[in-house]
Amino acid sequence: MNEPTGANLDMAGLIRAVKKLAAKNQARTVDAAGENKLSGYLSRMNSGCSEAWAVVMSQDTEVELGSPKRVSVNAVLWTREKELVTDNRCHVIGPDLSDSKDLERDYCQMVLLEIDQAADPDPFKLESGQFLPNLIPGVMARMIPGRLWLRVSKAAISSGITFSMLAAAVRKAYQEIPGVKGVECIFADSDPETAQGFAGIASEARILAGRHKRISLGKDGDYECEELNCDSCEDKPVCDIIREVKVIRRREKAISRS
Repeated sequence: MNEPTGANLDMAGLIRAVKKLAAKNQARTVDAAGENKLSGYLSRMNSGCSEAWAVVMSQDTEVELGSPKRVSVNAVLWTREKELVTDNRCHVIGPDLSDSKDLERDYCQMVLLEIDQAADPDPFKLESGQFLPNLIPGVMARMIPGRLWLRVSKAAISSGITFSMLAAAVRKAYQEIPGVKGVECIFADSDPETAQGFAGIASEARILAGRHKRISLGKDGDYECEELNCDSCEDKPVCDIIREVKVIRRREKAISRS
């Protein structure tokens, strides 16, 4: 029997691990921002902001999350298991966007989705939805290999932007994908150790989705790695985390005969 791939995968185990880790880090739990809060924010941005909403230049930036100088972890996890994902829920570890004086912060963003039992959504759309907080003015999302990098403008901070508003923007993007029944978000910006703590789960999600550049899921359920020298591999710290609960073995490469 072939292993499930793409949207047919069920990442319920990873979702449970993410929620357990969020609770361990004393995440604050709130609802995603409602229409009244969002409309108030938009009104304040309209009345006091003349800059382009979709593009946040460095000189207009108040907060940067997950910049190249910082830790950045992100993943989308989906399941068809009912009631595992709490729709419209948001968990925050660390200060909210306007509650810290640090210009640059380490960042982790995990999006948890409940998929309808009969649905077969496009895995690419499920992955790309996490990069759409651009739907909220004053926040610019950039995706570079393995990194989600957010810029939040000075105008957005002064207008009261919050993580619950980011959660609302992400949820709105996923509501447009047929088959998505629930959206729950986790944000962490407290310190590099907390953000990095989610890296193993994010890497497992990429492996299961077939997007990890070195490790894949073998037929026997073990993870297989193509890297011959662990000591020189940039993914070694993440693999060490995964090895605590999973088996990773080097893939046997066939040698062609002349």
